[in-house]
Amino acid sequence: MLEEHLIRNCAPTLAGIKSGNLFRYRYGNELRQELKEWNLRLNSKGVFISLLKRDREYVSVYVYRKDLALREISAKCSTSFLSGLGYNCGNMDDMIDHLRMRMVSDDFPHEIGLFLGYPLCDVLGFINNCGRDCRFCGCWKVYENEHQTKEQFEKFKECRQEFVKRFNSGHNAEDLAVSF
Repeated sequence: MLEEHLIRNCAPTLAGIKSGNLFRYRYGNELRQELKEWNLRLNSKGVFISLLKRDREYVSVYVYRKDLALREISAKCSTSFLSGLGYNCGNMDDMIDHLRMRMVSDDFPHEIGLFLGYPLCDVLGFINNCGRDCRFCGCWKVYENEHQTKEQFEKFKECRQEFVKRFNSGHNAEDLAVSF
């Protein structure tokens, strides 16, 4: 059930405390219609859902807050980094289209972390260290600001637990999503 995946995987984004989340979901014929319906329900709250990549059985689903993601990515260092990779940093839809193209290439686009709200220092740390030698591993591999990031991870965990609890007691993802 797509809604349950939205709650379990994207609660921090639905709550507005994280710019984006990504999860894999089993592809079915009805998925595109479900995504269209969820976009109709959530776009007015600032939440958008896009398919980034499809393989035989699964799709990568990107759930994001367009304004928050664009604001975070528009930080000067992030835009110069992404521009060097061919991104048009002024337009979120264009950036997602470019990310989608890069997702099907042979090399995984590690810059996806910026679209998920990871700090540039951690994205670059991961790239420069080939994923090794991080200070801490949680929602992502942390290379700087370990204490602050651990606190952030704890907020994400608490948010997810609260959303799952509310979902299990009858609330739906549309009700739980915070308007931005």
